[in-house]
Formats: sequence, structure tokens, C-alpha cells
Amino acid sequence: MYQVRCDDNIIYDLRDEELKIISPKLNTEINKTGTFDFIISPQNPYYDLVKKFSIITIYQDNEEIWRGRILNDKLDFYTRKQIECER
Repeated sequence: MYQVRCDDNIIYDLRDEELKIISPKLNTEINKTGTFDFIISPQNPYYDLVKKFSIITIYQDNEEIWRGRILNDKLDFYTRKQIECER
């Protein structure tokens, strides 16, 4: 089970309908900086907390597998935030 947190607030959990993100994509390579991109909609209760320089942490079965910070947060036509993170 995967979970995504922003500054210790859970923004994605498959078990909770309100805590959804769109198109999550994690890229990890040996000896390279990892990236994580996703889209968050205004319906997510933590939408306003997700902003530049926030810390994003990804967990798999309660074990941290990736941590980085938000570099860009652009709004699309539907006021969803397109988030780009880097390790």
C-alpha cells in the first residue's frame, strides 16, 4: 500500500476517497536525482498545504521509499496543481 505525505499530512491514500492525487510518477535511478510528479485537485482537503518547498514523502507499507521537495507548482485550466518534486 502506498501513501504520499506533504509535511506529515497524508495527501494520498488509496483507502480514503478524499485523499487522491492524479497521475503520480516516481522516477528513481542509481547515481541520479530522483523526481516525483503528480497533480492534486482542489477537492483534496490538503490542496492548500501543497506548495513550493514543502517536503513530499512516499511510503510503501509504512516504510519510506522516497523524500524530496516541491520545486514547481503550476495551476492548470481546472485549478488543479501540477506538482514537480526533486530529491
